[in-house]
Amino acid sequence: MTNPLTLGFSPLSGKIYAGRSKPVKDAAPGVRQFTGDKVDLTDDALGCVADKILKDGKPVKWILNDGRIMTLSVEITEPEQAA
Repeated sequence: MTNPLTLGFSPLSGKIYAGRSKPVKDAAPGVRQFTGDKVDLTDDALGCVADKILKDGKPVKWILNDGRIMTLSVEITEPEQAA
């Protein structure tokens, strides 16, 4: 598919978007640009990731380019009681 459905994070808005995209000419491999409309899926995407981690029962880890490890986990707490 030449313009696949793509998820992307905007460091300017802090939001996660979904939309059709195309490769950016003369950019690094894998760099894509949205073509046309995109939809803010930030809350839905974060909720899905939290549900996935909770179901799997273990954190997700990524090795960053500098060798550090980023760990994503879910913590469930009881609601605070009103005083």
